[in-house]
Amino acid sequence: MIVDSKSLGSLPDGTADVARRSDEVFGQDLVLRRFARGGSMNHVLWAACKSDQYSSDASIGGSPNGAFSYFFCRHIRDTQGRISREQLLKLVRASLKHEGFSQVPQLEGPKATGAGQVFGG
Repeated sequence: MIVDSKSLGSLPDGTADVARRSDEVFGQDLVLRRFARGGSMNHVLWAACKSDQYSSDASIGGSPNGAFSYFFCRHIRDTQGRISREQLLKLVRASLKHEGFSQVPQLEGPKATGAGQVFGG
C-alpha cells in the first residue's frame, strides 16, 4: 500500500486505521497481514520529503497532483516496475529538482532497502 500525507490527513484523528477502513477502500477480498513484534521486518517507507520540509502539490499535465506521487508513479510506469528502489529514488529526486520542487524524497527501511526491486525482492 502506498499512502501519502494527504491520505493520512483525511483519516480520523490523523491515524491510519487500515484494518477498520480496508473493506471500504479495497473491498472485502483484501487479506491484511498482522505483524508480530520481534523477528526481522522487510518493510520500506517512501516519504515525499524530509521531516523538516513540506511536500508540494501542483498542477502537472493539467490535473492536480502531489509532486512526489506524480513522479513516483510516472517512473514506475515508464520502467514497468522493473527498477530498484535506489534507482527509483534517484529518478524521482532528479525529476522534482528539474521541475523546481525543493522537497527531497526519502527511502527508509532495513539496511539493504535500496538494492531491492520496487515490488518485491
